[in-house]
Amino acid sequence: MPITTVDVWDTLLRRKCHPDEIKLGVAGYVTVKYHALLTPFFRDREELHKRRYASEVEIGRIRVSEGVDDEYELTEVWYRTIRASAPGLDPVEIDSIVSDICEYEYLLELDSTYPDPTISAVLERFAGADDKWFLSDFYMANDRLASLIKVHHPQLDLKGGLVSCEVGLNKRSGRLFEAFEERQRPVEITRHIGDNSVSDVAIPQARGIQSYHFVNSKEEQRKEQLLHQFLRRQAGDLYSIWEEIKEVGLRSAKRKRAGRKGAAFDLGVEFAPTMVAYTLFAIEEAMRRQVDTVYYFTREGELLAKIHAAISDALPQVKLPKPQVLEVSRIATFGASLRKVDSTELARLWTMYPTHSMRALLLSLGEQPESLSIHLKAHGIEMDEVISHPWNDSRFQRLLANRAFQADIQAGLDQRRRDLLGYLAERGINADTKNVCIVDIGWRGTIQDNLARVLPDTHWHGVYLALFRFLNTQPENTSKSAYLFDCNNGVDTEEDITPQAPAEMLFNSASGSVTGYSCQNGRYIAHRLANEDENKVHRSFTEFFQEGVLSATPAIASYMRVRGLLSTDVSLFARRTIKELLARPPRAMARAYFQLSHNETFGNGRFVMQDGALRLVKALRKVRPSSVVRELDDQAGSSGWVDGFFAANNLATARAAYRLISNARGIFAFVRSFSIKSYKYGYRRVFNDLQMALNAPRDVVQKAKPIGREIQPLLRVVGDVDFTNTDALNFNFRHSNLRKKDDGPLRMSWIIPDIGVGSGGHMTILRFVRYFRELGFHCSIYVHERSEHGSSEALKVFIESYYMQLDGIDVYSSVDHVEDCDILIATLWVTAYDIFKRTNCKLKCYFIQDFEPDFYPRGSHAVLAANSYKLNLFGISASSWLENIVSNEYGMDGCKFNLGYDPHSYFEDQTVIRDRDKVSVYMRPSTERRGTELLIAALSLVKKQRPKTKVVIFGTDNLGYSDIPFRAEVVGLQNEEQLRRLHSSSAVTLLSSLTNYSLLPIEAAACGAVVVDLDVDSMQATFGHGSPVVLAPPDPVGLARRLITLLDSPEDLSRRSAESMAFAQQFTWEAAFATVTNGLARGYFGDAPSSRRIPSRSLIRAYNGQRIYFVENGARYHIASAEEFLKAGFSFAAVTQISLAELLSIPDNGLYSELNASYEKGSSQMAQ
Repeated sequence: MPITTVDVWDTLLRRKCHPDEIKLGVAGYVTVKYHALLTPFFRDREELHKRRYASEVEIGRIRVSEGVDDEYELTEVWYRTIRASAPGLDPVEIDSIVSDICEYEYLLELDSTYPDPTISAVLERFAGADDKWFLSDFYMANDRLASLIKVHHPQLDLKGGLVSCEVGLNKRSGRLFEAFEERQRPVEITRHIGDNSVSDVAIPQARGIQSYHFVNSKEEQRKEQLLHQFLRRQAGDLYSIWEEIKEVGLRSAKRKRAGRKGAAFDLGVEFAPTMVAYTLFAIEEAMRRQVDTVYYFTREGELLAKIHAAISDALPQVKLPKPQVLEVSRIATFGASLRKVDSTELARLWTMYPTHSMRALLLSLGEQPESLSIHLKAHGIEMDEVISHPWNDSRFQRLLANRAFQADIQAGLDQRRRDLLGYLAERGINADTKNVCIVDIGWRGTIQDNLARVLPDTHWHGVYLALFRFLNTQPENTSKSAYLFDCNNGVDTEEDITPQAPAEMLFNSASGSVTGYSCQNGRYIAHRLANEDENKVHRSFTEFFQEGVLSATPAIASYMRVRGLLSTDVSLFARRTIKELLARPPRAMARAYFQLSHNETFGNGRFVMQDGALRLVKALRKVRPSSVVRELDDQAGSSGWVDGFFAANNLATARAAYRLISNARGIFAFVRSFSIKSYKYGYRRVFNDLQMALNAPRDVVQKAKPIGREIQPLLRVVGDVDFTNTDALNFNFRHSNLRKKDDGPLRMSWIIPDIGVGSGGHMTILRFVRYFRELGFHCSIYVHERSEHGSSEALKVFIESYYMQLDGIDVYSSVDHVEDCDILIATLWVTAYDIFKRTNCKLKCYFIQDFEPDFYPRGSHAVLAANSYKLNLFGISASSWLENIVSNEYGMDGCKFNLGYDPHSYFEDQTVIRDRDKVSVYMRPSTERRGTELLIAALSLVKKQRPKTKVVIFGTDNLGYSDIPFRAEVVGLQNEEQLRRLHSSSAVTLLSSLTNYSLLPIEAAACGAVVVDLDVDSMQATFGHGSPVVLAPPDPVGLARRLITLLDSPEDLSRRSAESMAFAQQFTWEAAFATVTNGLARGYFGDAPSSRRIPSRSLIRAYNGQRIYFVENGARYHIASAEEFLKAGFSFAAVTQISLAELLSIPDNGLYSELNASYEKGSSQMAQ
């Protein structure tokens, strides 16, 4: 029976997230559940995730040293990780923890995966009657992966499978196929189906196995979207994920009521992500403290307890603490917490309510005021008399000293304490309870403080939406954490949730406030006081809002788990949501609030209605519009919620319009005053006076940073370089004969500056490093001095997260131990000094992407950067202009190449329409050589003379100037897809390149935009002769004139657009690689002929290389893909492996597809 093997990931199974989000989710689970066992450093999810990656690398290296592939199994990875992050545990404890973690990761994979919707049909078509087995490079055991497949493909008849981690061999090396066939002998694999062009296609074909390259385009697009989201997430940008969370909640919510009820429900759905995230925060806090129950305080906590229960139902695989409502209030707990009634104890009340009546005080203590009225009369105090600062009132002090009053009130307080303790005990909280986790909305945790005083031997941890500054000394047996912000930690952001009452209304319940407790029929019950006015609002608005929240909760919780999110990942968005809601409330919410009767019994002794009524007649009596507005503002201020007042009365739009008009008038008055004074005193004097008055001189030029914050790092680099040392300067020449003898493996090392997010220069370097690795070099990367990313493992994780995979490439976070190599390459002027002083190599090179002295004002750094070109290194220059400078002016030997572009990312996007009046402009004010001011000056002239021109600025969110004299859309930094759409929709892309050209003109041209740049030497060298790129004079008038002429010539625009797309095609990375390889081969070996002649039509690759070449007439041509290889009828068995030195001795003439195209063209011409 024929055997068909099938890949698993992105073939049989798909993920709902990026694969690393699974690992992040597991790391988050570990940091929450085993928080107490981890060292403080590894309680951070990111650090634990990096430690896991380091464990994988370490195990992989051990496996390679043992003669197998760099595979690892999940259990051993986590054993090593826990042993490193939680020292002191014995092996039995580690085994138990690891077992739990691996089970969690399996369940998370189960929830995060789904079957590819098309693979069943593919299997039926190509392997219908075959025995089918799965093969996978994966780190979970065979039975785990088999069960995942079975759950998602219950009808698929798989005989079994083999996973790389079980045998230490993988598909990438081809040895997993060999191991599988060894187990199945004498039967061999007939065909293999998978998504990876190398490990699922090229590798099995090389072993004589038929291969089917499985591609599901729709699923691959989603995979790319997930990758983009993950990279943005790693950069700290979770906006798209937050938007997706909201969309998930909206899709899952049960719809929909009409009118006002529908508005409340919809608002609940919109607010659900914030509610769910806050509840998850409470759950995480409870798990960190290893408590089994989370107690939610009434009344706001009743909704949170329901959300908690809904989350538990949505995540049955995770054992979460159980939610329990604890019926408490300030009235029910404050009196019970008092040791006695005196000024010291009552000060906790007076810090919040320094003025009150005796009725309000007694009600706050939970007492019946009338039962104590006789004592008040005896001291001349009226029950409803308002007393300010009672601690200074002699009558009140005498009352507190009265023994009869003390006896009567203390008896009541003692009973309240006994009842409270009885109630708590029935809910599982007593004097023997060590830790309790409670949850309330906020804002200072006074109920928690009261309970902590009632049970002083129990530690009470409180979780709050937000915490305002504490007014009282905190009990020693308490701790508090806040989800959004804590004003006790040095931040002052109370205004983000001001006022608080509208937010509280959303959490409210209809069951009333707790007033106390009693024992009935042997059980303690809480007494609750409901207010009908409150409950009317709950029935008409709040109830439907909460239904909306709860309907969206399960889907949101599941999504956050699948995406590996902790609650704190989205806290910023939650905070913005609440702030926005209070600042711009829906009318339905504002109207509900002003119909609410607020329970202010504690402290004030009564219910309070907020006045949101509009007194229109009173406002219209004012004569001037500004007086009307001031009257409305006064009424709004008196309501207690200004923004809610305007929303409730349908005046929010009118208010915004008036503010806009007022601002316009202010601007007009400023411009008029500025013009008059400029005419009288001169523009410069007025402008300078204005700058001095504002004390805000603007300097938009970001000066280049010196190396390090001290002088010593610079001195270490350049301080002892002697330009008269001929031995050092002639290093490359002195080692030329030694290099000519090389015929074994070659090692190449790169020293780079430290790397951050979004560096085009680093991306170009990494492209070349990966290319040379694929060619057959052993490649290493070292960061100059020391990387801020810390360990080498962390650095590699960062690069692979933000740039590209570095399979088979060693990465080191410092230059402390640069290993011996054949070729050592500098990439920045400071690194050129570094390698100049090293001697453990055979050829020293300098990868030059720009003329770096121009990065600095004329001074030390400019001179030192220029001197780096005098070190006699072999130069690899990224343009003919650069090569001309370093060779003619500094005497460097070397080669040149042109920067390339990615044709898969940059092409004319047919989904957008090109606007013939649209100019997209790249600006980067922080980099002076980008000529931001020149562009602004030119565009201001264009807009004056051609107002219909639309300007879109990309590359920055901040132009550095507040007085740009024309309207423009500023879109900031753009990703590849956004750039493609921007260029494709623009008639012109305007750039200002004052040094070497960048990738931007080529990418824009590839999308059909007509590129306009400056007519300077660097641009002339690349785009000056016969190219469709327009080079304009580097002055505002000349640049503006060229732009206007171009925009007013639609035929010229169309012609140049078509020519631009054709022109860009010559700038390929393959051409750049070939040029550099040929130049580097000449620099390394000289002109020595090859010791072996390779016949034409041979297929070759270097030992340890991945690139296959076709040899023709003494040159080699790269076959770019397995599809192209097979289409040409080639066999992998025919590929000859040769030494890298031999490969380099054969000139690289580019792509096989271009050679083939020239053959076809020649044949066609002969036929004609």
